[in-house]
Amino acid sequence: MRKSYCLERYRVFSETTIFPNPFSDQLHIVCSGVFDVEIFNYLGQKIVKAFGTNELKISTDYLSGLYVVRINQQDGTRNSWVMRKE
Repeated sequence: MRKSYCLERYRVFSETTIFPNPFSDQLHIVCSGVFDVEIFNYLGQKIVKAFGTNELKISTDYLSGLYVVRINQQDGTRNSWVMRKE
């Protein structure tokens, strides 16, 4: 029973879209239902915490580089890499 709980808890959501990638000034996140987003820099520092329902646009003025986008929903979590370009 415990094994199936772990698999369900960390399920990846195919209906989540993050675009454009790479991005320059705005990042769009489309995800079914209510979700929250955390964005981390390459040092692992959280630089954004935001909440959305179905769609979220995040304006950015970050330095160029790689960032981790963590999307949390009631059913689990998804992590993705995105790149900020000048």
